[in-house]
Amino acid sequence: MLHVRSIYPDQGRVEETSFGLAPTNPQGEAVCTLMERYFANRPAAFRDQLSFLKKGDFALDWSAVTGGVALASLFQGESPASMSVLMAGVCPETDAIMLEVFRENVLVPLFDGEFDHVCKVQCRPLLIQVIFPGLPEWLPAVQLLSVSLASVYFRSVLLGCPGGGTDTA
Repeated sequence: MLHVRSIYPDQGRVEETSFGLAPTNPQGEAVCTLMERYFANRPAAFRDQLSFLKKGDFALDWSAVTGGVALASLFQGESPASMSVLMAGVCPETDAIMLEVFRENVLVPLFDGEFDHVCKVQCRPLLIQVIFPGLPEWLPAVQLLSVSLASVYFRSVLLGCPGGGTDTA
């Protein structure tokens, strides 16, 4: 299972969801396949446009490190659409460090600790993401991109599937 905690700061709420590690619907499979190709031969850290998308102006700022953890930010145009921390659960110490980095550099400065309780979730693999307010019609795309990205990354780390910076796991 892939566990997701989505923070919607404009609504003051946290949504808890879980998905199978591999997508189970055609749309999810298609986006994951595109994401796997996108990640092929990329370094562990980069920022680039999501050029495979036919609509929207999305970019990804990505940084994965040894231990099965990563930081990801999606941008729509120049505006942040989401900021995420991904923890595969292969190294609890690395998870704890990355979680604290995310808390100190994202949650505390932006929300003054209002959503710190999300950092206490113990289930792995785990995607914690802040979904920033934007155009409502793009929210489903941001959600699908984030979960697809997490699925590809976690499968690469945990199962040795292609994509998501396996050279750092």
